Amino acid sequence: MGRLATWFADGSRTNWSRSKSIGADWTTWPAKNTTFFADATQQLGERWQLRVYGNYTINSSDMRLLFLSGQPDADTGLGMSASPSRFDARRKQFDAGIRLNGSYTLLGRDHELMLGASYAKQDMDFFGYARSNVATPGNFLTWDGSYAEPTWGARSHQVDLATKQWGYFASTRVNLADSLKLILGGRLNSWDRTGGYYGMAIDYGIR
Repeated sequence: MGRLATWFADGSRTNWSRSKSIGADWTTWPAKNTTFFADATQQLGERWQLRVYGNYTINSSDMRLLFLSGQPDADTGLGMSASPSRFDARRKQFDAGIRLNGSYTLLGRDHELMLGASYAKQDMDFFGYARSNVATPGNFLTWDGSYAEPTWGARSHQVDLATKQWGYFASTRVNLADSLKLILGGRLNSWDRTGGYYGMAIDYGIR
């Protein structure tokens, strides 16, 4: 996290080597993503087709990060400050939908029609950890990533959000003439979100 300083404290350019990094030996951001899905299509007579689908995704991560800031002294390399952080997150999302496609006859011509509905729900949990025994970066000119990991303390629930969304849509392709087609359609969405975000209560949307 963060970036290499562009300037030294005296205003001169740093000109770091390509291999220079602010990372520490213990910084990491592993993530795991698991998805389950189902998709079924059924032919309804000669002119209509029904499709039903769903997805369920679970994403989790455990982040141990280090943010360095400041401008080091050009001679001693001192002057940088460190802000290590640890988080873990979980996100679960469910999506489902239904869609009907087909054709119909009106005024002696065949036209196309699509109807559908969708639903999605996402639960997001984000946790942070208290920290202690945070070391100073020391001489950044000789930084090699061997920076001590702080002591992680109590785990706190910082983000707890539930989001729901519904959607309904329809469209038709009207065959006015052999060389003239008219497409009409619309979509209606509604959603809501509830929970907490860094101590602030969240409750808004359309229910």
